Amino acid sequence: HNQAIPLAQGEFILFLNPDTEMLPETLPRTIEFMKIYPRTAALLCREIGDGRSPDETVLVMSGFRKFLWFLSQRIQSIWPNRWTTNYIVDRVVDAHRNAMQGYVFGRKELISENGFVFSRQEYIEGGFLMVRHQAIKEVGTFDPKFFLCEEGYDLTSRFKKNNWELYYLVNVRVIHYGSKCSDGISDNELIRMEDEWRKKLRVDGGGEVKRYF
Repeated sequence: HNQAIPLAQGEFILFLNPDTEMLPETLPRTIEFMKIYPRTAALLCREIGDGRSPDETVLVMSGFRKFLWFLSQRIQSIWPNRWTTNYIVDRVVDAHRNAMQGYVFGRKELISENGFVFSRQEYIEGGFLMVRHQAIKEVGTFDPKFFLCEEGYDLTSRFKKNNWELYYLVNVRVIHYGSKCSDGISDNELIRMEDEWRKKLRVDGGGEVKRYF
């Protein structure tokens, strides 16, 4: 993505996972929203599974699940080692990833205007991320110190800190087949890949891998 961004010339940049499928209205509707709301730095539309169920990824996160999630992230930030990552953080993430996404995107006040139903967010991350080119010029590209999955949260939180707006569109959808990009990659292989990434950062003088939460 960071290699492609300097080559982009359009007003908007779309970061789209290869395991997604846009519906006919997905792209024109998201562009329409960006034009109506010019302070929008980035938006995420509603991700549905291959069963086309509109409620598949909008779940309710209980207070206990929320507590476990943030506790695990706090433990990893205090003791950043493989044991806390593999046996605490990743176990909680695997168990409650969908619930966390539902909490982040679904538990906000909904706004209905101009034919859209949407909510304001502090950060967003997903398989379909539409970004305003001007905004990314202001705050910079993805931070390469994030190994996987959290670099979007970091980027979009920087938009928010620079007084841009972030939105989650409830009535515009994209099909996300989910985890298909990593099919066939074992947990041990992912650990090996992250270890190689850590070594590369050290060699390049970039420090350690970051975690957003």
